[in-house]
Amino acid sequence: MKTKQIYEEYMIPKNLQEHMLRVAALAEVLLENWTKGNIDKSEIIKACLFHDIAKPITFDPVKQLQYGMSYKDIERLKQLQERLKTKYGIVEHDVSVAICKEIGLSEAAVNIVSLSEWANIPRLLEENNLNSLVEIYCDMRIGPKGILSLKARLLDLERRVPSKNHEIYFSNGNLLEEKIKNNVQIDVNSITDQQINSSFQDLLDFIF
Repeated sequence: MKTKQIYEEYMIPKNLQEHMLRVAALAEVLLENWTKGNIDKSEIIKACLFHDIAKPITFDPVKQLQYGMSYKDIERLKQLQERLKTKYGIVEHDVSVAICKEIGLSEAAVNIVSLSEWANIPRLLEENNLNSLVEIYCDMRIGPKGILSLKARLLDLERRVPSKNHEIYFSNGNLLEEKIKNNVQIDVNSITDQQINSSFQDLLDFIF
């Protein structure tokens, strides 16, 4: 199946599709300019494309109806949620990992997704786990409407989602960004939405 077919099967809404596509496209740009260390480019891209694939299990069908989802798709969503919750549980991150296995991602890509939570940054830096660090960094740089500087992205997140963890995100994110900067031959803040968005169709047509 192609990426777009998997997105359709798991009822990934357009904004979430675009988030995962942007994360993967940013990873592509960084990896094209990678200069140091062993890194598995293909598996990182695959992990980026599906790292948030379980989010629909958290959707409120009533709200989705208000947002314009059809009654037919509401029923499909409920059936999908029931299947995933019954089979894999209700923890979104764990379900994302399980779906990645279900769609046939490699063990390496599944492992990247399993470590994709931002809280893992200190451990991954200590282990020099570049594959997972690239995925997390790209996720940290993509805001609701496109790429942002790390500072702007975290400030936006702090404004929208109050949490006691934001100070930790800033500290760990800065350490992560320095790690990425030291491994690429490009200014990480020079990458534009135009560069990223131009990769969408190729990523949607990627065959798994």
